Amino acid sequence: MTDTTWWTYVQSVAGEITARGNTAKAVADKAGFDKSAITRWKQGMNADPTFVVKFARAYGRPVVEALTAAGLITAEEADITTVTVGVSAALTEASNEEILGELGRRLSVSEGGAIVTTLRPRGESLTVEEIENAERKAALVEPEADSDEDL
Repeated sequence: MTDTTWWTYVQSVAGEITARGNTAKAVADKAGFDKSAITRWKQGMNADPTFVVKFARAYGRPVVEALTAAGLITAEEADITTVTVGVSAALTEASNEEILGELGRRLSVSEGGAIVTTLRPRGESLTVEEIENAERKAALVEPEADSDEDL
């Protein structure tokens, strides 16, 4: 048997594999793969990323922690403070300024239509320069032709 960081991790998370009632088969069954993977790890073989993820999830451990223990990513790569999944979670974590900045970027148009230069929280006023810039840009936009004239 070769003690690797991964095997040491597996032992610490699952308990001694040879402990009574905690066989390689029981560990593998809990994680959803064949016990031969456990045997290979015990012999010092590298872990397959799919098995590492299954093992971590089965034992309620962070996947990044397991990937690091298996040597599939470095500790520096694993040094993530937060992971945001989904739009709702991202919007919750974004500041008002970040959200308004993104809305302003998406609503800005260079030709025709309304021109939005800056969005800001309620109660925060535009500067004189921003108002003058908006007026200059608005003057460049041609009004749409009245559709009734063509009839």
